[in-house]
Amino acid sequence: MNICFFGSYDPNYSRNSILINGLNQNNVKVFQCRSTYGSVFLRYPDLIRKYWKIRNEINVIYVAFVGQLNMPLAWILARLTGKKLVFDMFYSMYDTYVYDRQSAKPNSIQAKLYFSIDKMATILADEVITDTKSSGNYYKKLFNINPNKLHHVYVGAEEIFIKRKHKDKKKLIVEFHGMFTRLTGAKYFIEAAKILENNKKLEFWLIGDSQIYKKPLQLLIKLKPKNLIYFPKMPVRELAKHVSQADVSISHLGTSKKARIVITNKTFHSLACGIAVIVINSSGNRELLEDKKNVVMVRSGNTKDLVEQILILLHNPKLRQNIADNGYRMFQKFLTNKQIAKDLLIKIS
Repeated sequence: MNICFFGSYDPNYSRNSILINGLNQNNVKVFQCRSTYGSVFLRYPDLIRKYWKIRNEINVIYVAFVGQLNMPLAWILARLTGKKLVFDMFYSMYDTYVYDRQSAKPNSIQAKLYFSIDKMATILADEVITDTKSSGNYYKKLFNINPNKLHHVYVGAEEIFIKRKHKDKKKLIVEFHGMFTRLTGAKYFIEAAKILENNKKLEFWLIGDSQIYKKPLQLLIKLKPKNLIYFPKMPVRELAKHVSQADVSISHLGTSKKARIVITNKTFHSLACGIAVIVINSSGNRELLEDKKNVVMVRSGNTKDLVEQILILLHNPKLRQNIADNGYRMFQKFLTNKQIAKDLLIKIS
């Protein structure tokens, strides 16, 4: 099978780079039909020219994240050339802008436009790919998607996130990395660090930044936890080294609907590095993860529960190591780039 990655996607974004790398490892030839033009009036002609050159060499058009606005053109080209059309619904414009970022009110014209764009994309696709089964179930109900064309493929982690030998250190390092959004819930991590700031056995690393949602950084300036070190957003290679040197990693902690149905990229980062991970008890996480077996689960948006679970891992090194080891083994067996891409191939064949 030869696949055309199609659209205005970023090939270096984790969802796309992981799939492309994994497909290559499965001996699939990936043609990248990509345009960087912002305007569809420039992008569409550019994509048509690029696609037409490779149309006889591919079997599947895969509209990569972010792809909603490229679906109408992809549908026309797929029908003209007899190709299967797959849409990666890694996120919903409607859900993201209305409920996660809250930049549009639920019943506004803008929200209805986002909803219509999402729904149109799912109607045009022959197959729709989501990041978890829970996301798929949510979108199925929200946009009335035919369940026969709905599949989930987990996100995974870039291959530079690997298990490394830990440096000798006197403190247990608890890290939180990623964009600071309502979904990731960095504020609860900062509050936990403040509560535990007098514990000499703990050190907290906060890694990341925020383009829009500034409350976590404002809270950090206000509380100033003595045991927390803040690192601004860093290159992914440097990030991978930092994550691998932590003892405990905190995944997303938010309370939104989206937070309950996803397994974030950062969770897979930590599993790949072989460290103990704390995640929220949600339908998305429960698809793969089990409390006190390969992760520790906490209640979303609950700082007190987070503090209690961090202390449990601090005082129970054997439990912490067992959780880390089990998570790492599961990742290596089911969640490598090659395995994730193999799962995709099975579902779109």
